[in-house]
Amino acid sequence: MSMKNLNGCFYEPVNSDSSLSSIRDLLILLRSCIGPKSMKKFLITSGGYVELTSNSQTIADRLEVNNPICRYILQSVKVKEDFGFFEGVLILSMLEQIWTKLYKELLPIQKVINTFEELTKNCNNIMKSTNNAFKVDFNSAKDLVHIVKNVIISKKCSILTDIFIETLCGNIVKSFLMSINEDFIIKRISVKVEQGSDCSYSHNGILYSIVDDYKEEVVLNNLKQSNKTIFSVILFTIMLNNENETTHTLEKILQFLQTAVKQGINLVACQKTVHDSIKLFLRRNGVILLERMGSELANNFKEMTNTVPLSNVYKLKDICIDNVKGLLTSIDIIQFNEKQYFLLNNKENTMNTLVLCTSNLTNESDFKLVIEQALATLRGITTHPYLLPGAGCFEVWFSVHLQRIQVLKGSLCLIEREITLCLQKALILASGQQYPFTFDSVYHHSWPNKNFDQCKCNCGMVSNNNVSNHNGKWIEFNEHTFVSEPAEKLNKISFEPSDCVVMDSAILKNNAFSSALEMCSNLLSVGLVVYKN
Repeated sequence: MSMKNLNGCFYEPVNSDSSLSSIRDLLILLRSCIGPKSMKKFLITSGGYVELTSNSQTIADRLEVNNPICRYILQSVKVKEDFGFFEGVLILSMLEQIWTKLYKELLPIQKVINTFEELTKNCNNIMKSTNNAFKVDFNSAKDLVHIVKNVIISKKCSILTDIFIETLCGNIVKSFLMSINEDFIIKRISVKVEQGSDCSYSHNGILYSIVDDYKEEVVLNNLKQSNKTIFSVILFTIMLNNENETTHTLEKILQFLQTAVKQGINLVACQKTVHDSIKLFLRRNGVILLERMGSELANNFKEMTNTVPLSNVYKLKDICIDNVKGLLTSIDIIQFNEKQYFLLNNKENTMNTLVLCTSNLTNESDFKLVIEQALATLRGITTHPYLLPGAGCFEVWFSVHLQRIQVLKGSLCLIEREITLCLQKALILASGQQYPFTFDSVYHHSWPNKNFDQCKCNCGMVSNNNVSNHNGKWIEFNEHTFVSEPAEKLNKISFEPSDCVVMDSAILKNNAFSSALEMCSNLLSVGLVVYKN
């Protein structure tokens, strides 16, 4: 199926050979990043920069694909806090299978779409139930530490040692609990990675690194000696040191700052660099200057102080200081890792900072993303305090349960059976497993091999004895297996979080699964890809 030309526009069927080839290539790449056999990747930019990473979000951000279907799917994958590649593999695998069957077997497209939408409803009903979910007990911080540790270990971040992981998980939970205010609103946690010996700290507030040639600590001490306990602040998000700026422009900035100082502003923050004449003016007037904050710190500063960022020099004359200023209730100087920092805080709107020091900053972005994913899991179980078996056990349970629900409907037509098997295969691939695999007849969890003596299921929750005590058996499952028995009441095992049990956030996985089904349903209704010349 080659691309065709119509009035200057090129078009091709959405399930053309070229699209299917691109989908298969991307599917192979994403699959190689998940599961027990996942491998690290060398990412090489067009400029020759080489980066070694195992983090799915980093890989998704760096990937450049030409096929519009693949690009559309990657856009969704990139914005996920976790389970992005799980969602991506689900979508790609379902599309590849269904479009291939449509192309080869000439199945009626509308019947396929209707069947898939009906199957989606059944899937969403299963996901909403708590038949295989386990409620989290927030009375014990130890349980939360186990959950965080599962996330950290599963991401295979090579710079982490066992001793470091123990301390790190405790500090992640501590920062998370401190970020919940009295109204049970979860505040943002700032994650800061620094060079140094492996350690981690949790601080109430945000950190600004003091550069050696700065004298702001002297200004701060002078302010404290004059009993300044409240700091009125303004924030610039533009460069105040542009060589192309005229003297007239600098005068405008200085005039605005003179007005600000007269109205009680005693701290000026700037996302970028500041001109020497502005620095001199601020220090002479006893005003603390925080420059070169960067976008992330500036955003955190804005959120914590409730200030309105100033982004246009030419509109300064029209600005009312009271409408843009923010508030800090404390500034302290702290030292760790042979560096000095301002610890900025606003007790009315506090924010927590988790500082991670590592001797290996090669994978700094990976390290930070792993922590963000652990925090996302904690946020997820706060709003929906349920966990699902990990390591592929939930996906196997879901596949068996879905098939048995389908059997209850009576005889299935060819399309219903084929679409169910397509979803089953996509789920297995998205969990990092491959055919054939084995599941038990009691709990329907996935097992690593056929030698079950003193063995546990993949997630570590079910033991050999648990299955044997219920007269269970182990069944081999391949991509053509279809369970013929009707649905039965599934056994549920008791559960306590531990380092040996792999669990996933139910809400995060549910959201990824639902999003994948919705996107797949939308893409199945697409007929042509049109390229405008």
